[in-house]
Amino acid sequence: MIGLKDSLRFKLVLSIGLSMVALMLLVASGVYWAIQHESDEIFKARLNTSARVLEGLISRQINQNMASDSSYVELDDAIVPTMPGSDTQRYEQKVAFQVWSEMGVLLAKSSSAPFEPLGAFREGQQSNSIDKEEWQVFALKSGPIWVLAAEHNDVLEESRLKLLYAVFTPFVIGVSALILLVNFLLFRGLRPLRDLAAQIATRDINSLIPLEGRWPSELKSVVSSFNGLLVSVKAAIEREKLFMDSAAHEIRTPIAGIHLHLQNALNGTDARVRADSVRSALDGVRRVSQLIRQMLLLSRVGAGFDPDQPKSFVAIDLVAAQLVDSMTDKFKEKNQTLHFASEPDLVVRAELGQAESLLGNLLDNAQKYGDQGGRVDVNISRAGDFALIRVANSGAAIALQHREAIFTPYFRVTEPSVAAHEGVGLGLAIAARIVQNMQGRIVAADPQAYAGVEILATVRLVSLAPDAAPDT
Repeated sequence: MIGLKDSLRFKLVLSIGLSMVALMLLVASGVYWAIQHESDEIFKARLNTSARVLEGLISRQINQNMASDSSYVELDDAIVPTMPGSDTQRYEQKVAFQVWSEMGVLLAKSSSAPFEPLGAFREGQQSNSIDKEEWQVFALKSGPIWVLAAEHNDVLEESRLKLLYAVFTPFVIGVSALILLVNFLLFRGLRPLRDLAAQIATRDINSLIPLEGRWPSELKSVVSSFNGLLVSVKAAIEREKLFMDSAAHEIRTPIAGIHLHLQNALNGTDARVRADSVRSALDGVRRVSQLIRQMLLLSRVGAGFDPDQPKSFVAIDLVAAQLVDSMTDKFKEKNQTLHFASEPDLVVRAELGQAESLLGNLLDNAQKYGDQGGRVDVNISRAGDFALIRVANSGAAIALQHREAIFTPYFRVTEPSVAAHEGVGLGLAIAARIVQNMQGRIVAADPQAYAGVEILATVRLVSLAPDAAPDT
């Protein structure tokens, strides 16, 4: 079972939730600042109003007491009587009122107020510490008296917290509900991904049929890549099947010939006949060995790479010169004249073994199907961003309808002048696959006056850095 840390939905919900929490904290900071500012203003306005209401309510009583020289008045009983233990009593302990004369005589106070002044006799808002507790005080002068109204800072903090709770409780509930909703929507939105995984998981292991159906745009590239992979796998399987079928078909005949020659060698009574049979069997073994080597090479280049030959920079002109030099004796067997010319510094990006196989198969094809005592021309030149490889030989021409088919594996021309030569039809097919891997093209061109077969191959050139050097 996939863990939560590997779940795409979990990661999305977590990232969205964390983003919301971070945003909520940012908004909370701003709202708290605004609440603090507004609550301070409301607090001050309330103290101001309380002081003015108090001044209006008891000014007459205070003036009568001053005239009769009576003592101060307890404001709780005179204005807002409360019962002990009532809900308002706790709050009233944090509210205090005092009335002072100009001469500094206490005329009236609430039971929660001390006997010393709550603050300085200075009109307006002020803060004061009484018994190590902070109070907010508003002083108002009314004729010959000072009215002081004060509230404990706890009242202000409680007001702020209540406002904060009132604002953020719905917000927190909303964010939590939104996270649950996002989780549900993601669960539904990711259903096509689950359907895709289920469709892949339930497929037959041998099925190479592309995935079908209507997919969201985000999954179309995934489905397209998967279908492309199936196409590649199918092509690889077909190549392997073709290789096995071709191997079984092509090897059957020479193996039967080898078997016959060996039987003749065992049963023959004449030493010369036995020797001829053994030589024929050895020739058959050589042909089978060559056939198997070419079939393996075709299978490798058909896959687009050779794991034993990593790509590197190859000087195609130098490779051609080396091969021409190594095959001189082979051309002399048919008294053929070989002409070679090449421009220098023609570097391609390729596997060295495949570059050698390309030129070797073209030269071998020209030697094999060229006339006895004929001519073979090998020319390599620059054509823009490509190297043009031209291999031509005198001899029987290739019919126009066969010029594309000669690059097909196992195809052989049926004309007697061509079919008489040994071969299995793999040399030019291998050359065509290699050219394709090197981003080029190969064609059978119209022969010149003396030529019977002319093959033109173009492969893309590369530019080397000043300090780089080709492999050969």
